[in-house]
Amino acid sequence: MQGTWYHVRRGTGGRLIVLTVNGTSMSMTSGGKSCPGTITSAMVIRATCMGESAAGTARLSGGQLTFAWPDGSGNDYFRRTQPAA
Repeated sequence: MQGTWYHVRRGTGGRLIVLTVNGTSMSMTSGGKSCPGTITSAMVIRATCMGESAAGTARLSGGQLTFAWPDGSGNDYFRRTQPAA
């Protein structure tokens, strides 16, 4: 799971959303904004973005990394390849 992942959809203005995982640290970045967080060996994720904190779970299956956020904000899906422009 270590390394660089790309959200399956581009963000506002066609910007890439990039997830970087290094050890238990992770960071999601897009358009100069960064959302730092942690990911444990039990696949528990915690992130802070624009002053708000969230916790959820991660799952790796078939080359896709899924972040499930139980607060109702939906899931985020990441792959190793960049999405089409």
